[in-house]
Amino acid sequence: SSKQICSLMEEEINKNIQSTSKNITSENFEVHQLKNVPEKYTFEYEEYISEMCFYFAEYVDTDNQIIRYQQRSIEHIDLWSITSDGTEAESIAVDGDRGYLLTDEDGYHFILYPYEGYVYAISGYNEVEELVNLLELVFEE
Repeated sequence: SSKQICSLMEEEINKNIQSTSKNITSENFEVHQLKNVPEKYTFEYEEYISEMCFYFAEYVDTDNQIIRYQQRSIEHIDLWSITSDGTEAESIAVDGDRGYLLTDEDGYHFILYPYEGYVYAISGYNEVEELVNLLELVFEE
């Protein structure tokens, strides 16, 4: 995926995320899991908290790198801290749309992708392209 880089402030990200709101509630929340995960990844753990409209899964790759995948309804996104250390996000392409990349000093990447009422996130120390590719698997038909 080609990376389009521009600095974005938290307010702009929030505005873009809120604009895709679809009034997802605990009654109509649909869990979208990672699909067709490459063999080098082992599923470790998942959790679904319906009243918080929150799904979480963790995978470990053959290099013992942990990858975390999350899905929330946009209505519950304020529970997330978009940036932890004040670094600005980069705009990146995810499945042909706009996603957001945050990277901390240690090289830990956090990718946010608002889509159809949900915010999907994937994070880990893996290469950004690898994380984006995994996230895009969610939307494969």
